Amino acid sequence: MNDSTLCNDECSAFLEHACLTYGSNDGPECVQSARDMLGGDPRLARQNVWAAACVGDVQALSGFLDSDSDLANRKGGPFNWEPLLYTSYSRLNIPDCSTLDAAKLLLDRGADPNAHYMWGGQYKFTALTGAFGEGERGPRCQPPHQDCEALARLLLEAGADPNDSQALYNTMFTPGHRCLELLLKFGLGQNAKCNWLVGCKPSGLRPNTQGTLQYQLMWAIRKCHTLRARLLLESGADATEPDESNSPWKSAVLAGHMEIIDDLLRHGAKAEPLSKVEEFVAACMAGNRELANQLIADQPSLPQDAMKTMPELLHNAASTNRTLAVRCLIEMGWDLNAKVNGNSALHQAGWSGHLDSVKLLVESGANPNMNDDAHNATPAEWAAFAGQREVILFLSSL
Repeated sequence: MNDSTLCNDECSAFLEHACLTYGSNDGPECVQSARDMLGGDPRLARQNVWAAACVGDVQALSGFLDSDSDLANRKGGPFNWEPLLYTSYSRLNIPDCSTLDAAKLLLDRGADPNAHYMWGGQYKFTALTGAFGEGERGPRCQPPHQDCEALARLLLEAGADPNDSQALYNTMFTPGHRCLELLLKFGLGQNAKCNWLVGCKPSGLRPNTQGTLQYQLMWAIRKCHTLRARLLLESGADATEPDESNSPWKSAVLAGHMEIIDDLLRHGAKAEPLSKVEEFVAACMAGNRELANQLIADQPSLPQDAMKTMPELLHNAASTNRTLAVRCLIEMGWDLNAKVNGNSALHQAGWSGHLDSVKLLVESGANPNMNDDAHNATPAEWAAFAGQREVILFLSSL
């Protein structure tokens, strides 16, 4: 193997560690290894246009573009991405370098602000998606770009599509809504459709017909993100349109969140009849133990009926840190170690980093050593994968 090939291989490994890829290696340790590689061989930053973009070495990037203007949109590197994607998914944050300035240069030289790749052949990850970062593993492992808002504005002002469903998906797991606010400001509207494909691979994938704002509203309701739900309703999300499960109003009632219920009613939702089981669930999820007990007095089978028809309630309460609901469900006799989709409520609380719910579950008898069915992992291992340090420390001390 000659020196040039060796350097190319090293450069590919460097870029694989430096970028957010939404794989199992995402996290600060992986990025630090890329910084260490660059410190050991600074030539990596100037190996090719994709490395220069990733590092934010504007001088080197300018030189590459001066020599070949087509490089602004040339795919390459280990991910076969355009250079703009390497700037937006880079998490290197190297002193005296700027991936924001690199993105400006690329756009000035004709880079497509809507550059993207299809994750798994199904999900559209754009440069804008990379700017906002985050995702299912949380902001520690999948942080936003260091110049998140400035880079997002730059891309949007250059013509990036504000209907970035993946960016909204990745940022919906935490309560903030700056991504949503910015996309709305730049034209995200009520007629937008989720832009990932649905169906079964390899031949059955098709465009999504679900509205972007509607998808976000139903998630915000079920996860009790009050301010986000309010913003979505004010921006045109339909307070009456149901999804495959329930209407927005019933979803809010079954989540036990009165503020969101009031907002929905103000935007045209109507109250609907509830079964006795649904009334009981609504009381439990609102943490209203007095009402729950009154309902049980009239119909003692309600806890068992609710557990049978909605086994995910304790998981939902724990994953959103609704400790009043968790406590109420425990008092109503919920099985603390029941698995839903192969994992326990403690797995969900640990993954989400909700220490209060984790402590409450453990103190009430949840098993911290239970393995889930899919990964054979404990709640502590789920927390570790999501980078939830406080939960890891607590569970490790047991």
